[in-house]
Amino acid sequence: LSADDFDWARLDSLWSLCDDDAERYDLVSAYLRQSEELTEALQRHSHEEAWLAAADAAHKVAGATSTVGAIGVERAARSFERLARASEPPAGRRR
Repeated sequence: LSADDFDWARLDSLWSLCDDDAERYDLVSAYLRQSEELTEALQRHSHEEAWLAAADAAHKVAGATSTVGAIGVERAARSFERLARASEPPAGRRR
């Protein structure tokens, strides 16, 4: 990722909602904690070939990264979500 993969205005807008650095720290900590949990779920579901669950995790990653302006990661997560949904066999059929 590069600086071009980030929407700095979106992050500035999010920062403006915080009263001080302590709130900003709490916000970043919560984002990092959630990102780690979602990434682990995404990896686990992918290895299990549980594509709908993987797509749901990717959707959540995209939403969280969009909120903080990480548009490069958001694009990658949305692409993965589309691929995972397309990989799920129709109901009642197994690969």
